[in-house]
Amino acid sequence: MAQALSSNRGRDAGAGASTVVVFGERRTEVTVTTHDPESSRLPSGDWGDPLQNPVRVLGRALSQCRFEPHAENSRDRCHSHAIEKTFDLGSYTVRVEATGADGDRTTDNSAGSLAYYVAAVLEDVRTDRTEVDNDHREVRVDGILKGRWPATRELKALADHPVDLDVDHWTENTVRTDANGRFSGTVTVNDAVPVQAVYRHSNDHRYVLSGESTPTQIGVRQIATRWTVQAPAHARTIDFGEEVALTATLERETPQGWVPFEGQSGGVLFEPSGGGQSASVGYFTTGQDGKVAFTHAPWETGTFRVASHSDDPFIASASVNSDTIAVLRASVFTSFSATRTQDRGVRVEGAMDFPDSWTPATIPVHIQYSRNGEQWTDLVTTEANWSGSGHAFSADVAGARHGYYRAHFEATDSFRAATSEVVRASR
Repeated sequence: MAQALSSNRGRDAGAGASTVVVFGERRTEVTVTTHDPESSRLPSGDWGDPLQNPVRVLGRALSQCRFEPHAENSRDRCHSHAIEKTFDLGSYTVRVEATGADGDRTTDNSAGSLAYYVAAVLEDVRTDRTEVDNDHREVRVDGILKGRWPATRELKALADHPVDLDVDHWTENTVRTDANGRFSGTVTVNDAVPVQAVYRHSNDHRYVLSGESTPTQIGVRQIATRWTVQAPAHARTIDFGEEVALTATLERETPQGWVPFEGQSGGVLFEPSGGGQSASVGYFTTGQDGKVAFTHAPWETGTFRVASHSDDPFIASASVNSDTIAVLRASVFTSFSATRTQDRGVRVEGAMDFPDSWTPATIPVHIQYSRNGEQWTDLVTTEANWSGSGHAFSADVAGARHGYYRAHFEATDSFRAATSEVVRASR
């Protein structure tokens, strides 16, 4: 029998070979028969040796074969003695007796168990909306609960059965099916989450297995919010250490237009234009007029950033940046002199200071000349370097004429311009 059952082409399958199965107190014989060795075959798959693994053979037979009363001259069938009529829903202890065509026999008195249950199937499950908003958070769920019977695979409506309506995998409502298996119920959705119908196995219907519908993702339509900045009203330039006042208003969109939004929390940063670490200005909760106000002395050029965020998923976040505030640090000449040399030139010397902590990476100093002290011309450019007590510079001007001399430092993105005192070349 082992050879006959493990082969499915061009071989006698062994008429009369059988496996006798005892389900609890019910004894059922499953017989595999073929009558035309050239064309008949067993159901496809690796059946294995029924004398070594009778449960595996039985499982293949129960899952792949039709169950119907034994009939002669039929092909490609596994037959049982009215298995559909003799089986009630439930769990069965299985004992297997396998007898081969050559008379070999094996018995397994504890071959396993058979769960002969109805599988729950949820059909046509749908929601009345796929998006909720702040004022409409209820979602209706409709569907049909059916059961698939194990012998015939027939779907039948399951009446008066409970169906859980889950929101984000948590049960929010439980409804019961009507006589046609239909159900309907509502759930409250407070976030962008999946909604689904679930039938869960219970002792009230012990022979119906669990089943669930495909989740339906519910989205959230948020309330739009926006910030407007009243101050600073435009871009401006300030000296380092100077305070700037910030005023901004948060609004929410309504059918009547934009209105102030009270009770929303957030914070203000000052973001440097060149990147790097932002400075915290403060935190807030908007008042009845939706306004926030702060003063801040920025360290460098940048913008205020006002942002609000709500834990309520129905309220959209909002942010805005102010116009640019340019911050310039001071630069000063602490000394400057011009002395005539024997070769008819002029030797200039001086020093600079940057009192607001920062120093330019390079410090170009332009030596300028004027005949009358009004119109100035660049003669030479030198660089100031740290001398231990300041940033000193010097330069020699050849062929110097009689007139006035001075040193000039041009403004940068971070430093104001500076000009030394005006001097005449001394002897």
